[in-house]
Amino acid sequence: MQTVKKELFEKFVYSHKDKIYGYIFRMCGNRESADDLFQETLFKIWNNFPAKPETAKLRSWCFTIAHNTIVDHLKSKKATTEYDETFAQRNTNSGNPAEVLIGLETSENIEKIVKKLPPKQKRALILRVNGGLKYREIAEVMQEPLNSVLSHINYALKKIRKELEEINAA
Repeated sequence: MQTVKKELFEKFVYSHKDKIYGYIFRMCGNRESADDLFQETLFKIWNNFPAKPETAKLRSWCFTIAHNTIVDHLKSKKATTEYDETFAQRNTNSGNPAEVLIGLETSENIEKIVKKLPPKQKRALILRVNGGLKYREIAEVMQEPLNSVLSHINYALKKIRKELEEINAA
């Protein structure tokens, strides 16, 4: 039975590790903390990994563990969230240097705006964008009604658009 659990765990972790790590990194603020929290999250997932997991709920269950691990860390350290990388993926493969610079500037502006979002809006947006979770899964992770999650993401996107328009108008 232990072998089956190990195989399921390894298969699941291999296919979801990047998204889980990305979520942790975006929420905690730096690579060193993200590495530690990722390891702690994997340990918790392993210790509680069901022998016969219901795959439909397994991903949101793992993100809930990651989320709770981050919240515990932030509470214990009274940490502030700082990014050491950009929120959006930067595409530097473009042949046009002007497009690359505009893309980098836009990514940096988005990163700054996301840092200032209220915690629930930021969490919901990062779970959606970086975690790739569906809205219902985000609701499970955040333990909030689906409509609240939709509102958090909607308000976050409106704030980002508004501030980008203000930056571009200046």
